[in-house]
Amino acid sequence: MGRRANVTGGGRRQQGPKTLNISMTSPFGHAQFEASAAAIETFLARIYELVPDGAESEYMDFDAELAELLSQA
Repeated sequence: MGRRANVTGGGRRQQGPKTLNISMTSPFGHAQFEASAAAIETFLARIYELVPDGAESEYMDFDAELAELLSQA
């Protein structure tokens, strides 16, 4: 499964620090988050150092985790 992000620019240019707006929707509700783009960039760089792209399955069984999550829904 590939990574996918829904990113929109909103057509406005901001001055100062960049902000990342994250919106998530599920049958159970909707959540919106706002975070510093620089902080997210630093976090993701560290994650890729710990778990290289494509090596995720070496650290967890996604199918088993998804089955467990879905069984709780």
